[in-house]
Amino acid sequence: MKEESRMSILPLIELLCKMQLLKMALLQFMQAGKKKVAVPSTAHADHP
Repeated sequence: MKEESRMSILPLIELLCKMQLLKMALLQFMQAGKKKVAVPSTAHADHP
């Protein structure tokens, strides 16, 4: 793969990794059976 092509796909790879981390964190919270979090927090996505 050309260096230029690899550099253009890096933002997409980073976004996908962040989305997966958020999904895993939310699933872990749901499976823990907790009613609320110990520390106030938010989950959001700023992409289309």
